[in-house]
Amino acid sequence: MFPEKLRKTNIIYFLGILQLIVSLLLLNISCRFSPKIPLLERPVILFVTILIILSILYLFAVNFRLSSGNVKRLLFFIFTIGLVIRVAMLFSVPVLEDDFNRYLWDGAVSGNGINPYVYSPLQVLNEDPEILGTLKSQAGKILNNVNHPHVKTIYPPVSQFVFALSYKLAPFNLLAWKIVLLLFDLVTFFLLLYSLRIIGLSPLNVLIYWWNPLLINEIFVSGHFEVIAFPFVISAFLLINRKFVISALGSLALAAGVKLWPVFLFPLLLKKNHKSLAGLIKSSIIFSIFLAAIFIPIAMVQLASSSGFVAYSQTWENNSSLFRIFLFTGEQILNYLSIHPGHAQRYTRVFVALLTIAWVLYQALKYDRTLFDLYRRSLFIVAAIFLIGPTQFPWYYTWMLPFLAVTPRFSLLFLTTLLPLYYLRYYLEPSGRLDVFNNYVVWIEFIPVWILIVLESRKKLLANF
Repeated sequence: MFPEKLRKTNIIYFLGILQLIVSLLLLNISCRFSPKIPLLERPVILFVTILIILSILYLFAVNFRLSSGNVKRLLFFIFTIGLVIRVAMLFSVPVLEDDFNRYLWDGAVSGNGINPYVYSPLQVLNEDPEILGTLKSQAGKILNNVNHPHVKTIYPPVSQFVFALSYKLAPFNLLAWKIVLLLFDLVTFFLLLYSLRIIGLSPLNVLIYWWNPLLINEIFVSGHFEVIAFPFVISAFLLINRKFVISALGSLALAAGVKLWPVFLFPLLLKKNHKSLAGLIKSSIIFSIFLAAIFIPIAMVQLASSSGFVAYSQTWENNSSLFRIFLFTGEQILNYLSIHPGHAQRYTRVFVALLTIAWVLYQALKYDRTLFDLYRRSLFIVAAIFLIGPTQFPWYYTWMLPFLAVTPRFSLLFLTTLLPLYYLRYYLEPSGRLDVFNNYVVWIEFIPVWILIVLESRKKLLANF
């Protein structure tokens, strides 16, 4: 019969072809998610089922990724399958997500040299500021379909620059936007390959990132932009590993200018090349200057209640699990102290912020200054931010994938199969059964992962997958 390695390699090829076929099925049904179709008439359950099937195939592929006779040939196959699926999804209809409308509108505003933090979409629609009159007429349905239109944009300046780049390529064009995302995604792929080579790990680990169906869905179907931050984060790691400290700090600041979470990785970069207090202070000042320069457009605008940053930090909560437990506990404590439980939201957010800072400092203290451990500690930090945060959207999960490609953990990879359940909300809520989602589905998403994390920490289960 065939040698064992050859049989296992054939499994990877088989799983890759299956992923491509099932992904094309997802592409085919995406047209049934047009905003014109009522939610209850869209095939939400079928969509969730397809994502779960893709995720199961993905986990099997991850399991067999290192059983290969010809690494170069298999790596080429992994890249090709992932790229073909991505290119196909460029032409999909966004499924159950409409955030891209905000990106396209912000890109038009920023691309015309206007501060996107000044006016909310609702102000543009109702007050009709003259400076945005032309764009308003050009935007058509894009502006009318921006969600939370009363809130000014929450997206930082570097993301605004990329939105504007998409606008310059093709105004208000979703396909152009997805192509921009693909370029950042390709850069991430090759930077991860380079990181794996430097660390001495198999290049086939890149499959963990490149074949992840949740990433493909959230970026290339829904049009979310999480992938833009990845090249800057990985570049910061590679630069700090080569002792290019200032360049590394600049790259990390640019990543934070896409989404704020990379700021929490700064203490790891500090420890990487500094042992003296003077060096720590100097790098902290440089990083602060970089951040200040990037965030000037936001600083120029007063942060009122209509600011997206204020709204997000004070009230936004969705698909949360541990945060809900903290919030419920806080409400009970305040009620016992005869304090209105409505204050629990604020106190819980402060508690979670302090808990996150403590965890970041702990990881920085444990960090052993190797590139591998930089990825590993970063994974622990980003996973904590996701798992205890008030908004556990599936696209936030993708933040972990570049780190999982270097230091895979089954508990966190298993989330890929559970997070698609989030989209059942779009079936249950219009059916009048939102309580089923909040009281049951959310816990099905996360309780198995908590159990696996506990088992991994107690070494009852292999952490590396």
